[in-house]
Amino acid sequence: MTTKEIISRLRKDPLDAWYYIQGTFRIYLYHNYRYFMRRHIVEQFEWRTTETPAKTCVANHSCLCCGCVTPDLMFADKACSADKDQWCIDQGLRECYPKMMNRKRWNKFNKNRTTIL
Repeated sequence: MTTKEIISRLRKDPLDAWYYIQGTFRIYLYHNYRYFMRRHIVEQFEWRTTETPAKTCVANHSCLCCGCVTPDLMFADKACSADKDQWCIDQGLRECYPKMMNRKRWNKFNKNRTTIL
């Protein structure tokens, strides 16, 4: 993705700039000061990067839909944007993961997920 395309995308949705900063900061903490991070955030990040269809984006080092850097993007609170990006819709790609959940909701989701497996 070119700089011009990134600037155009940020003008359409300025909140993406916040998600970029959030993801970059959290990945820094994850690699350097993981003990400062809440466990449910770390668990969701690890689930997003290993258990979801987003593994393709992680291997590519950027999201196939929005072009954001991965795995940094996986730490942002926003959900996968595949359902909102026209190119991804045309390719038949679907949302890989939901919005970042709070601790209570994550524990419930994680418990249901592990009982199904």
